[in-house]
Amino acid sequence: MTRVPQTLEMEVQILDKDVLQKIVKVNDSLREQGKPATQGVRLKLLDENEKQLFFGDVHPNIQYEYEATNAGVYKMCVQLTKMSFNEGYASKIKTKVKFSAEFHRSKSKCYPFLFYVMV
Repeated sequence: MTRVPQTLEMEVQILDKDVLQKIVKVNDSLREQGKPATQGVRLKLLDENEKQLFFGDVHPNIQYEYEATNAGVYKMCVQLTKMSFNEGYASKIKTKVKFSAEFHRSKSKCYPFLFYVMV
């Protein structure tokens, strides 16, 4: 089977404006202190064999891409960082997760693609 390059597109949108503004403010403060901006969303991307393809902190509401070489099953795990939540009580944060793939393939062949999103 020929390897077919494909682009996996991932985006986690934080729809609660107050939470998003809080994250942006904290990240701006971290940058001013010379530290990396690490508040927002933590993503982990796994292939069908549970091999970790990507793990890291990403900014909310920005699309990220990962170039995959094989069609198959992919799992994306999403975690909001601690700063997203109010301390002292449970809170719900309205989010939206987008995960898609763009194929670059010959029209004469069929390549299966499945994905799972775990939140």
